[in-house]
Amino acid sequence: MKMNKKIINLLASVICISSIVGVQPTVLAVTEDMTNKSSDLSVSGTADIIASGECGAYGDNLMYKLNSEGVLTISGQGEMADWFTNTVPWKDYKNSGKITRVIIHEGVTSVSTKAFVSCESLEYAFIPSSMKDIDGFTACSSLKSINLPEGLETIGIQAFCDCDSLKTVIIPSSVNSIGFGAFEWCDSLTEIKVKSNNAYFTDINGVLYNKDKTKIIQYPKAKTQTSYIIPSSVTTVGRDAFEECENLKSIILPEKLTSIEESAFSSSGIKTIEIPAGVTTISRSAFNSSFIESIVLPNNIVKIDEMAFRNCKNLKKIFIQNPQCEIDDSFGTICSNLAFENAYRQFDGIIYGYENSTAHAYAQKYEYPFSAFIYGDANSDGKLTAGDAAFIAKNLAEQKGHTLPAYADFTGDGKVTAYDAAMIAKYLAEQSLKN
Repeated sequence: MKMNKKIINLLASVICISSIVGVQPTVLAVTEDMTNKSSDLSVSGTADIIASGECGAYGDNLMYKLNSEGVLTISGQGEMADWFTNTVPWKDYKNSGKITRVIIHEGVTSVSTKAFVSCESLEYAFIPSSMKDIDGFTACSSLKSINLPEGLETIGIQAFCDCDSLKTVIIPSSVNSIGFGAFEWCDSLTEIKVKSNNAYFTDINGVLYNKDKTKIIQYPKAKTQTSYIIPSSVTTVGRDAFEECENLKSIILPEKLTSIEESAFSSSGIKTIEIPAGVTTISRSAFNSSFIESIVLPNNIVKIDEMAFRNCKNLKKIFIQNPQCEIDDSFGTICSNLAFENAYRQFDGIIYGYENSTAHAYAQKYEYPFSAFIYGDANSDGKLTAGDAAFIAKNLAEQKGHTLPAYADFTGDGKVTAYDAAMIAKYLAEQSLKN
């Protein structure tokens, strides 16, 4: 999945460097501490210019020069043209690995979305304080550090995603917009820090949130912890927020959560997760290619979007408690393996639901294994045991009876009470004596 997306986009890092000497720099010498604001940039004049020309939105408002030592300089005033990957003026040198450093001079205000896509030899970039909109460093796998300047306002969609050498990002106080997936798929990224006086964003231990902590935006891929608790204030898990975070095995969602956006947990290492009562939709590709093993979709889930559980090789049980839940009519919505070229599909797990429900109809249409709910199976493990009686008792004691599934009603009186727990225990005892 990562390789597919690398072709689409990825951005690069920026290093704060104190001085640029000369008009045509050819050698960029950077200190070991790339986050040091006094980083040194030294220049020689011995390299030959191998390419040059216009690259501005208005033609010659911006000019570029590439020298024989791999240093690309961009100078002028205003915006860069909105280049495509195959039309950017330095495309041949980018694709052949001849660009190793980029120096953008003061006066330049934007970088186009495809400017440096897959510039895999690019190691360092200097971004000036005049820059307002940063984008276009897609798939720069050698880029090691970013020091985004004060004055920057916008970080584009997937602007620095898949920068595999990038370890730390610092968001300046001036940034007011960050596109989804701006720092996703970065194999070495362990933290995204935000300046404390930023009015729009913040971080908690290197995890990116909006300022009031109602939305989690990006969890760095290289964090080593295996479990994570999202703060109670969060109502939205943002698009791609945990994508490819394979180190995470479990996550606790807050009770106030109402939205899980597209691809939120796609290709993540999460094995189990409990969906809160406020969530109504499992969005497109939300758990696509994840390591999820079992999931209960409570009665509040009214819709499962396309590819929500596509290519989930480890998914063995999915419980769909809403009998009228709208399920996207595609074999790829729930599947273990999927090959589009020959329409091959397979689901190795079991779909649990009510008889004659939408879940039942979906399973029948695509010939997937289906099992009707067992009344009394309160903990939704697909069988009736003493654990169900204990689960009912525990939830009632904690005043969480409203979270119990309707099929926990073992006695069939239309409600789940302590009487159901008692009757389950009695039934199991009688069955044990018979055996």
